[in-house]
Amino acid sequence: MKFKKSLRFLEYFVKLVYKALNEEKFHRILEWTEEVQDYLKKRNRFILGIKHTSRKRRKSHGSAEKKKLAALEFNKTTVSSAPRTKTFKKKELFKHSNKCPGTYKSCDAERRQKDDSRKFAFHMLVHKLNVHSNVFLKRRRFRWIYIEEMPWRSQLNIYLAIGHFNLFKKRIEDLYNIEVHSLLHLNSYDDLDPEIFSLNNSGTILVTATMDEDIKHIQTTPFGRIPSEKIRRKTDILDLPSPAFESGPSSPASDSTLQSASSDIVSTSSPLDSSDCLTPEANAMMDSTVSQLSSPVPDTEPDIYSEYSPKTNERETPRPIQGHITLKERERIQCCSAIQEHFSKTFLHFKRAVVTAHRGGHWTLLQNACRDLWNYTQEVQSIMRQSASFHAPFPITKELYLSTIWLPYYMASDALLDMIVDLQASNSVKIIEAEGDFCVPSCVGGIADDEGGSKLSFQYPFDDMTVVDLQGVCNLVLRTLEFLFRLKKWESLIYIAMQFNTITHERYTEQVTSLLVFAQRQLQEQVKNQTQTNDFDSPRVHFKHLVTNTGYKVSCRDFVEKKLHSVVKYNATDEEDHSDMNQPTLVFSVPLDVSDTLKCFRESLEKSKHHSRSLKYSRKLLSLFLAHTQDFSGIASTRNQASSQGKVGFVMGAELTYQPQPPDLSEETFSCPSMVQSNAIPQSKLSVVISSYEKTLEALETKNQQGLKVQAFHELGNLHFSTGNKRDAFKCWCQGLDGALKIVDALNHWQEFDGSSENATDNLTNISQDFSEKFVAQAGIWGCLQGAVLAAKIAQHILLYDVKLRTRACILSALLFKSLFRASLPHPKVDCDFAQYETDVLIPGIDLFVDRYRADIATVVAGLNFVIYELHCSKQNLIILPLFTLYQYFVSEICRDAMKCIEARILKIKVLTDLGFFSDAFHELCILNRGEKIPWKLPSVYKLTPKLPVFPKFDSSQPLLTNVNLQALEDVFNRPLHSGWAPVCEPRIINNLMLAKTHFIISLAETLNCIPEKVMKVAYCVDTETLRRAGKNTDAFLKGFMPASAFTSGKREPIVMIVELEKNKDTLNMASLKGILLEEAEERLNLVLETIQTKYGTSIHQCSASELEIVIETKLQLATIAQQRLQTAFSAALAFSSIKLLQDASVFKKESNVSQHKDKTEEASDQLIYSEDSSFLHNVIAQEHMNIHIWLRCHLVLVSAITAQARGIETMKENELMECSSLISEVQTEAQAFNDTETLADITMQAVMLGLQEKQPVADIKLCLQDIISLLEEKTLISPPASLTLVQSMLLLADIMRTQADGDSEHPTSKADQLNLLLLAHALVIKQLFLLGQLLEQHAEDPTLTTLNNPLKNIYLPHIRLLAKVKLRIGHTLALELSCTSKLQTELQWLQAHKHMETALLLSAASARQDLELEAELLFQKGKIERQIDSLGGNKSTLAVESMIDAIKISLMSYQNYGLIRRAYMEIALQYFFLITNKEEFLTSSTVKGKIFKPRTAGRHRVSSEEITALEMYRVQAWIAVRAAAQVSEAILASQQLTGKKAVKLYHVRHRILQNMPEFALLDLSSSYKDFLRDGYEVRYKVPMMPSAPHERSESDEVESVSSDESQGKFKIPWVHVIRYNIYLTRLLNMSPLVAVPKADEGLFVKEDILFTSVFDTTITLRLAELHSFLKNYLPIYSDCCLQEPPKQLYDFEKPCFSMTVLEKPQDSAVESPITSLGKLTSRVTYSSEIDLHSENKATSTPIKELCVQWYLPSLEKPSKEGETMVLFIFAYNKKPVKITTIKSFNSANVYCGYLWIPLNRVIAVREKLSDLKQQIELLIQSVMIPQTAAELPKGVPSTGSKLSMSKVPLDKKAKEMAKLCFSEIKDLLSLGSCSSPPLKEIPFDITLPAIKNLRKLFDPANGCVIIAGSVFNWIVSLLT
Repeated sequence: MKFKKSLRFLEYFVKLVYKALNEEKFHRILEWTEEVQDYLKKRNRFILGIKHTSRKRRKSHGSAEKKKLAALEFNKTTVSSAPRTKTFKKKELFKHSNKCPGTYKSCDAERRQKDDSRKFAFHMLVHKLNVHSNVFLKRRRFRWIYIEEMPWRSQLNIYLAIGHFNLFKKRIEDLYNIEVHSLLHLNSYDDLDPEIFSLNNSGTILVTATMDEDIKHIQTTPFGRIPSEKIRRKTDILDLPSPAFESGPSSPASDSTLQSASSDIVSTSSPLDSSDCLTPEANAMMDSTVSQLSSPVPDTEPDIYSEYSPKTNERETPRPIQGHITLKERERIQCCSAIQEHFSKTFLHFKRAVVTAHRGGHWTLLQNACRDLWNYTQEVQSIMRQSASFHAPFPITKELYLSTIWLPYYMASDALLDMIVDLQASNSVKIIEAEGDFCVPSCVGGIADDEGGSKLSFQYPFDDMTVVDLQGVCNLVLRTLEFLFRLKKWESLIYIAMQFNTITHERYTEQVTSLLVFAQRQLQEQVKNQTQTNDFDSPRVHFKHLVTNTGYKVSCRDFVEKKLHSVVKYNATDEEDHSDMNQPTLVFSVPLDVSDTLKCFRESLEKSKHHSRSLKYSRKLLSLFLAHTQDFSGIASTRNQASSQGKVGFVMGAELTYQPQPPDLSEETFSCPSMVQSNAIPQSKLSVVISSYEKTLEALETKNQQGLKVQAFHELGNLHFSTGNKRDAFKCWCQGLDGALKIVDALNHWQEFDGSSENATDNLTNISQDFSEKFVAQAGIWGCLQGAVLAAKIAQHILLYDVKLRTRACILSALLFKSLFRASLPHPKVDCDFAQYETDVLIPGIDLFVDRYRADIATVVAGLNFVIYELHCSKQNLIILPLFTLYQYFVSEICRDAMKCIEARILKIKVLTDLGFFSDAFHELCILNRGEKIPWKLPSVYKLTPKLPVFPKFDSSQPLLTNVNLQALEDVFNRPLHSGWAPVCEPRIINNLMLAKTHFIISLAETLNCIPEKVMKVAYCVDTETLRRAGKNTDAFLKGFMPASAFTSGKREPIVMIVELEKNKDTLNMASLKGILLEEAEERLNLVLETIQTKYGTSIHQCSASELEIVIETKLQLATIAQQRLQTAFSAALAFSSIKLLQDASVFKKESNVSQHKDKTEEASDQLIYSEDSSFLHNVIAQEHMNIHIWLRCHLVLVSAITAQARGIETMKENELMECSSLISEVQTEAQAFNDTETLADITMQAVMLGLQEKQPVADIKLCLQDIISLLEEKTLISPPASLTLVQSMLLLADIMRTQADGDSEHPTSKADQLNLLLLAHALVIKQLFLLGQLLEQHAEDPTLTTLNNPLKNIYLPHIRLLAKVKLRIGHTLALELSCTSKLQTELQWLQAHKHMETALLLSAASARQDLELEAELLFQKGKIERQIDSLGGNKSTLAVESMIDAIKISLMSYQNYGLIRRAYMEIALQYFFLITNKEEFLTSSTVKGKIFKPRTAGRHRVSSEEITALEMYRVQAWIAVRAAAQVSEAILASQQLTGKKAVKLYHVRHRILQNMPEFALLDLSSSYKDFLRDGYEVRYKVPMMPSAPHERSESDEVESVSSDESQGKFKIPWVHVIRYNIYLTRLLNMSPLVAVPKADEGLFVKEDILFTSVFDTTITLRLAELHSFLKNYLPIYSDCCLQEPPKQLYDFEKPCFSMTVLEKPQDSAVESPITSLGKLTSRVTYSSEIDLHSENKATSTPIKELCVQWYLPSLEKPSKEGETMVLFIFAYNKKPVKITTIKSFNSANVYCGYLWIPLNRVIAVREKLSDLKQQIELLIQSVMIPQTAAELPKGVPSTGSKLSMSKVPLDKKAKEMAKLCFSEIKDLLSLGSCSSPPLKEIPFDITLPAIKNLRKLFDPANGCVIIAGSVFNWIVSLLT
C-alpha cells in the first residue's frame, strides 16, 4: 500500500495479484482486494468531494422506497429552490440600487454605480463559476482516473474470478476427497464431448432427458423496460435492468449523485451509453444482481440505487437443518455453502470484467475475458458431468448452474456484438458485405458467402485473429442463445438473436431464426395470456409491431440502428387514440412481428447455397445420431437417473422423418417445438445419415469445394468406423487424404511428391524439410492438419497387420504435422534441432482450432500422440522430435493439460535416450524433476517453481567419469519428481517416469565397454539420517537432494539412500561405475515390479493393460541389464517370461460372458471390476501399445540373448542350437506375416551371427546379408538403428566379396564392387551423423575423407565407432589395391589410405565406448601403410615401429591377440630391415632374393659415424622383433596343446577358485535360461556355486582330481571345460567367415589379409580378457600361453653415444676363443636364479645358440616371380649366448638376422618331402627295433643323457636318396645367391628323428620354429651365412 498515492497504484496491485495468483495464494488475494477496494472507495469520495456518511445513515436509506422518496424530494427541492434564488438576487440588486438615490443626477455617480454593479456581477459570476468549475474539475479528474484504471479493473476481475474458481475446486477436493484435475478429462471412449451436441456445432438444440426438469422451477414473465430521457443508440441490459445514465451537462452535483458514482469499484451496469463511454455523473457503479445469481431472476424491477454488498444473500446460504447437527455435518454444510459462493462469485467477476472492458473499449481485453469465461465454463461442465460419481450430492445443481451462467454470457454476447459494430464503424476490420437490406455492414459476410464450413486454406475473416476472433464470437453468441432458450428467457434471446442476425447479415439464419421465431411466439403467448387475465378485449387484441418513440416501425433487420424504447400496442388499429394511459401495458424492447422475421428468413434462405445447407444438414444428422449413442437409460424419469451414467442423456420423443437432403423451409413457420428442438436419431436411421453425406459429397464435388469435401469424407469415414464398417471407413479416409494433399492414391505415392534425388547427399539430409515445405505450400495449413489426422487414423485403425505400410503412413502423418512449422519463419528446420526447442506461438495471428470440423484439438492431439508412439516403436525416433515440440504446444499452450505434458516428456526422454542424445534427455528429465514448464489453469501458463542452487548438466562431449557428468548422474538417482506434481500424478505415471530414468541409466552404462564390477552400496551411498546429523553443509543438501524440512520439521521422514558419485570419483573406474549404474537401475526396476506383483500375487496376468505394459517394459529392461552383465541365460529367461505373460494376459481375452450375462452377479463380479478398469482411456491406450511391436521386441530380446550366450561345449544340450534356429525362423515368419521389414532385418542379422558361430557355409551367410540389404534399401524411410544394421551388413558382405573375388567362379565379384559397397556404407553413416546434428569436415575432392569436426559434440553415438570401422575397411581396401597394381605407385596414393586410418583412429579414441580391439587394429594397419610410405619415399623413419608397438600394447591390455601381435612383430622386423638396407636395395625389389644382416667388422681406424651405430642398433632390434614373433608362435602352440596336458585334462576347478571365476563363465558353463524360470511368471537369478569336498586328492592346490568328484557324485567344472570355453570364445572373436574360404595357393596365409575387428559390437573380447586374467592367476600351466610385454629395447630409438670400434676394441689380454666366451656367458646365466630367468624377456636374452624362423606373407608386399606366390623366410640367430639389458651397451657381434623370398609352392613341396622322409625314418627305426619315445623336445638346454637325441638312424639307399633330395632342395631354397646350387653328394649331418622333426618344423609356414644348437642349427646357419 505504499504506492497507493501513485497514479499507477491499481496497475501495481494487479501485477501483485498476478504474482500471488501464480503462487496459489487465493485467500490472500481476496483479503488484499477487499482492502484495496475500501481504499479506492475512500479515494473516489475524496476526489469527488463527497463527505463521509455514517453506516447508519446509509443503512437508513438502504431500502428502495426510501431511496426513491429521497430522490423525489431532492428533485423537488432543486426545482423549487432555483426561482427563489433568482428572486432573492433581484431583490438584493434592487436594494443595492436604492441605496444610491442620486446616481441618476450626475454622470459620475452613474458611472460609479455601473462600476459597482459590474464588480458585484463579476463577484457573483466568479462565485457561480467556482461552484460549477469545481464540480466539473472533480468529475473530469475522476473520469480520467477511472478511464485510466478501467483495463486494470477488468484484469483484476479476471484474476479474482480465477482465484474464486480455484477456491471452488479446492473446496470440492476437500469435500469429496478427490482430485479435480482427474474430472476434467473423459475417462472412456464411450463418452463423447458434449460440445458436439451444442448449438454452435450441431446447428440445433437437442432435447435432453432433463431439459424440462432443468427449467421447470424457473418462472419467466415479461420484462419491463424503463423509459429513458436520453435517446440512446442501444438498449440497456435486458432481463436485468441497470440504472439509466443521467447526462445533464452543467447542473451542480448533489451529494447523493456524487456518492453513487463511487459506490463500487467494479461495476456490472449496462455496457453502453450514447457515446459508448462512461459518464461518471450517472449512477454507473451500482450492481444489484448478486442476489439473483443463485436463484431464478425475478421479473420485478429491482432497485436501481441499491449498492452491492459482498455478503452472501440469504437465498445463497443453505438453510440449517432442524434438529441436532453434528460437527462433521456442519462442516459439510459450510463447505457446500462455500462452493456455491465461490461458484457464484467466479462468474460475477467474469461479468464485471466483460462490462468494464467493454466500457473502456478495450477490445482485446474483452475478448480475453470472454475466452476465459468460455474456458472456465467448460471446466465447470466437466466437473458436473462427473459429479454423479461423488459420494455425496453436488451443491451446484443444473438449475443453479444455468441461472448463474446465463447473465455473464448474455452480457458478453451483447458486448462482443457491440464491439463488432464499433470496429466496423471505425474501419478497423474489413467489410465483407455492405449494408444492403440491413442497417449495418457486415465484416462476416452474408449467407451468400457461407459455404457450409471452413475451407482448408486461409479464409478471411474467420482465420484472421489479429484484431477479432469472429468464429469465437459466433460460438459464444450461439452458446448464449442456447442458454437463453433452455431458461426460456425469450426477450433476451430475441434481443441477442436479432443483433446477431443483423450484424452477420443472417449468415446463421437457419440456426438462429428458428429460435427467434419461437421466442417471439412465446412472448406473444404471454401477452395474450396476460390480456385475458386482465379482462381486456381479447377477441380484438392482436399484436402489430414494435414502434420507436418517434413512431417508426422497428423490423428485425434495422433493430440495431433504431431506437428501442417503445411499447407494445394492444388496440385493433394504429389510428386509434392512445390517450388512455390508465390501461395497463406490457413493455417490450424487441420486435415481436413474426411475419416480418419469417419474411426476412425466406429471403435469406433463397440466397443460400445448396451445398452449404447440405453439409450443415448432414452434420446436424450426425450430431443427432451420436446423441443416441449417449442415451443408455432411455427416457429418464428424474434428473438423478439421467445423470447417473455421467453422460449426456437425450429424450427420444416424437421421431421426425429425416430425409437425406435438407428440408424445404420456405413455408416453415416454426410454430411447433419439434422444428426448433431436435431429438436423437436412433441406430436404425444410420442409412439416412450416410445417404445424406453421400448426397452432400456429390453437391460439393459439383461445386468443386475440395476442402469441404475432405472434411465430409473425414466425417463419413468416422461414422463408418464407429459402426464397424472399416472397409468403407478406409475408403472415405483415403479419399479425404487424396483430396487434402491433392495427390492420387496419396497413401502409396506421397513419396513421389518430392522430386529430389535420393543419391545426392545433400538432398537426402534435407528430405524431411523438402517434404514439409512442399506439403504446406500445396495443401495449406489445415490441409496438412487434415491429412495428418487422416493418415494417423488409417495407420491406427486400418493398417493393423502391415507394419511397413503402417509406419509409412505414420511417417506421412509426421511430415504433415511438421509442415505446420514451415508456415512461419522462426522455427528450426532440421529435426535434431527440435531436441530442446519449444515454442509458445506456432503461427502468429492464426487459431488452428476455431472450427472443430476442420481441426478438432482433441482429435489432433490423439492422432499426434499415436504417431509419436508408433514411430517410437518403429525406432523412427529422429523424425518425431518436431512432433514433441508440436505436442507440447498443443497440450501446454492450448489445452493446459499437465498430465499429458508430463507423459509426453517421459516418452521424449526415452526417445532422446534411444537416439543417444543424453544431454537433451537429461534436460527433459530435469524439467520434470524441477516441475518446470508444466502447464496449469492459471494465467502464467506454467507453474512457477523455486530455482535450485545447483543446475547440473550432462555434457555429451565428455566421458562419464568427469565431474559434470557424475553430478548429472547423482541428480538422476537422487532427485524425484517435483513435490508439487508428485501427489497429482497417478502411480502409472510415476512408474513410467522411473522406467524412463532407468532406461537412461542403462543406455549410459551400455556405452562403457567393460564388464561391470560389484561395488558395495556403502561405498557410494549415504543414508539421509546420517546426512541430517551432519547438517546443512553436506553436498546432498546443497545440491537439493534433501529438502530443508528434513532439518527443521520434527516429523521423522523415511530413510533414503543418497548416491554420491562425485565425492568418490577417485575410487571409481569404468567397471565400478558401470556396476553402480546397473545395480541402482536394477534396484529401482525390482521395486516397480514388486509393487505390481504384490498387488496381484500369482495372478499378475490379470492386471490391467497399463500395469501389464509397465511389467513388460520392466522385464525387458532387466533383461538388458543382465545382458550387459554378460548374464545372457538370465536375460533370455526374463525375455521368455515376458513372452509368456503376454500370451496369458487377460486383457487380450474376449469377455463374452460379461455382456451376455449381466444379471449373473456371481459369474460377473470379478469380471465387472476388470471391465470397469479396462474401459479407462489409459488402459485402452496401453492395450493398443501392446501390439505386434512389443511381441516381436520380446522375441528379439530373447533371440539376442540366446545368440550372445557363449555356451560351454560339454554342458551344451543337444537341442539348444536347434531351438535357437527354430526360434529365429519363427520370428522371421511372424515378421514377414506382419511385413515388419526392420524387425525381419534384425532377426536375420541374428541368424547371420548364429551362422558365423556355427561356421555355416559362406553362401548361406552371403544370401542372408543380401536379403538384409534388399529389405533396408529404402533409404528415406528406414530408422537410424536400421541404418546401422544396413551398414553392418554392407561391411560384412564386402569382406565376403573380397575373399570370393578370385575363388568363386559362379558368382564373380570385383574389388571395385567391394569398394563401392564400402563407399555406400560410408555415405550412409556420414548422412546419419549429419542428421543427428554432428558437424562434418567436408572434402569436396574426395568425399570418402569426410569426417567429424573435433571436438565431437556427442561422443556417445554408436555411429562414431561404425564410421571408424568403415574407414578402416576403406583404407585397408585401398592399400590392398595399391599393393596389387602393377602401375608405378606414388607416395600420395598411400597417403590417402593412411589418412583413412588416422581419421578412424581419432574417431575410435574420441568415442565414449572404448574399443581396444579396434584401436589396436587401426594402429597395426596404420603402421603397415607407414612402412610402405617409407619404402616408397626412402624415408628413414620409425613411425611405423611406434604404431606397431602401440598396437601390441593395446592388444595386451584387452586380450592377447596372437595373430595381430605376431604380425606386428614381423612388420617391425621388416621395418628395421628397411632401415638398415640401402636405398637401392629395397625389400620389395624382385631382384633381391634375400639378405642377411651381419655385424659390421671393425676397421683399423676409429669410426664415429652415428649412421653406423644406428644401423647396428636397428639390426639388433630386428633380431629382437623376430625372436618376439617366435615367442608368440610358441605361445600359440602351447595354447593349442593345453587341453592335452595332465593338469587340465584330469582335474576339476576347486571351490576356492570357483569363487574367483568370472560369473559369466560360470553361467555359460553350467546354466541355460530354463534354469532361472520358476512357477508362474517369476524369474529368479542364482549363481551356480559348487561346494568343496572335505577329502580330495589333487595334484596341486589349484586343482582337484576327477576321481574324487566322481566318487562323491557332485557336479564340478573340469579345467578342460574352462580351456575349451576359452578356445570357443577365441573362435567366436573373429566372426568373419573368411576362414572357411581358403584360396588355392594361399590357404596357409589366408588370415594375413583379414581384419581382426568384428563388424558387430560383441562382448567376446571382454570375456576373453577377463578369462585370460583368471587363467593366468589360477592355472600355472597357462603361463606358457601368456605373452610378455614388448621389450623396451625394441623401441628404444635414442642414438647410442659410442662407436662400433669401441664395442670391438680388443682387451689387453689375448682374444678369448668362442668356446671360452660361451662358457663365461653360460656360467653367468646359470648363476642367476630361476626366478630371474623367468622374469627376463626371452626376446632379448638366450643362454644358448638359437635359430628363430618365421614365415610371413605381408599383405601389402607380394613380389612374384613368374606368377609364383612368394613368402618371406625371416630368421634371427645368435652364435653365442645373448642378454640385452640396454641397447646402448650391447655387443652385437654375435647377432644375425635376415630374410629370404621363397616360392610358397616350393616350401610346401619341401615340407611334404620332409614328411615322407620322417615317415621313412620311423619305419627304419621300427625295423631295427631302436627304442624311441614320443617325448617332446625340451625347451631348455638338452640333457646330455638323452639317448634319443644322439641316436643315429642307419639309412637304406632309398632313405639316403630321399634325404639328399630334401637337403639339396633346402640348400637351394636357403641360399642367398640367385643361381641354383648344385645338389648335395653327401648328407651334411647325422640323421636322427629329432633332427628331421626340427627340419619339418622349420618349413611349417603357419607357425615357424626355434632350433637350438646342434647339427641342424649349424647346417642351416651355414646355409644362411
